[in-house]
Amino acid sequence: MSSSTDYPQTSIALLGQRVAELGLLLYVIFAPHSIAAAEISVAIAFVGWLVRALAGGTTGLRRSGIDLVILLFLLWTAVSSFLSAEPGISILKLQSCWVVLLFYLTRAIVTKRSALVLVWVLILSGVAGAIYSVYDLVRGRGVVVESLQRSSPFRQVAVGPGDTIWRVDGRRVYSTTDIDDAVRTAPVQRPISVSIISQGEHVERPGLMVTAAQQSQQLPSGIIGSTRNHHFRASGWTRHYETFAELLQIIAQLSLGLALANLKNHGANKYFKVAIVAALFLVLGIALTAMRTVLVAFVLGACLIAWRSARGIVKVALTFAMFFVLAFGAIVVWETRAKNALVFADPSASLRGQVARVGLSRIMLHPPGWMQ
Repeated sequence: MSSSTDYPQTSIALLGQRVAELGLLLYVIFAPHSIAAAEISVAIAFVGWLVRALAGGTTGLRRSGIDLVILLFLLWTAVSSFLSAEPGISILKLQSCWVVLLFYLTRAIVTKRSALVLVWVLILSGVAGAIYSVYDLVRGRGVVVESLQRSSPFRQVAVGPGDTIWRVDGRRVYSTTDIDDAVRTAPVQRPISVSIISQGEHVERPGLMVTAAQQSQQLPSGIIGSTRNHHFRASGWTRHYETFAELLQIIAQLSLGLALANLKNHGANKYFKVAIVAALFLVLGIALTAMRTVLVAFVLGACLIAWRSARGIVKVALTFAMFFVLAFGAIVVWETRAKNALVFADPSASLRGQVARVGLSRIMLHPPGWMQ
C-alpha cells in the first residue's frame, strides 16, 4: 500500500494520482453491477497511475513475497489455455487475468485512508444492489405467458405457456402492451434477442425475427398474459445473477470481517453496527440469487471468520445464524429454481456432475505418481 510521499509532489503527478483514485472509486461503485463499467474504471485508474509514474519517475510498487507466485500462476494459466482441449474458448478467458493488474494498481495507488473509503463505498454499493433486488422481486418481472397465438413470432424462440418474457431486444417489458410495442419497433427481418425466465432460469434466446405483416397486426406479439413473475433469481441491476452472487459473497465476507474486527478492538461501536447491518442485507441478496454453491461458500467462509475472530456467545450466535441463512436460501431455491434443484437433481447439477465424472476419468487415465 502506497503513501502520499511515495512519489514527487509535482502538479502532473498529483493529477495522475487523483485520476487513479477516481478510477478505483468508480470501480468499487460499479463492480457489483456492471462488468463493462468496472473494466472502464480500471482503465481510468491505469491511465492515472501511468501519468503519475511518468511525471513522478516512480511506479509506487514494492517487491513482495507473493510476486513470484503470481507470475508463475499467470504463466501456468497462459500455458494451460493454449494447450487445453478447447483453446478457442480458454484463450479468450485469459482476459480475466486483468484482476492481477487491479491488484498491483491498488497496491501502488491506495493509501490507508483511501482504502477505508473504498471499502465502505464497495460495501454500500453491494447493499444498494441487494435492496434493489428486493424491490425488483416485489415489483415483478416481465409477463408470464398464458398462451400464444398461432402467428406469434415468439414461437421461433420456443416460448411456451408458463415462461416469462422480461426483455425484448435488450428492452425491459412489464406488460403485453410493452411486448407489442417492442415488436412493432423491432427492425424487420433482423434477428433480435429475447430474455426469458423458464423453469427458474434466465435464458437468452437469440434469433427472433419479426415480419412487416406481424407488426401490422392488432397484437403483433401474439402473447396473452396479464401477470408478472415474482419467482425469479435476483440479479440487482444486471441479468447476470451468477456474477452478482459471487461479488456479493466477497463483499459480505468483507463486511462481516470488518464488523467482527471492530467488535473485538472497539466494542459494539457505530462501525460495527453499520457493517453487521450491511452484511445482513448482502446475505439477503445472496440468498435471493438462489445460487446454491455461492450460498454454501458464504456460510463456510462466515463460520471460519466467526471461529477465528469472535469469542464466546458471539461465535455461537453467528454459527447458529448460518443455519437460518441456509434454511432461507433453501426456501428461495425451492421457490425459484427448477424442480428437484434443492436435492441437486436438476439439469444444472446433473451437468456439473457429468463434467466432474469426465474430469475424474481423464485423471485416472494418467494418474499421478502418488496414486500409483
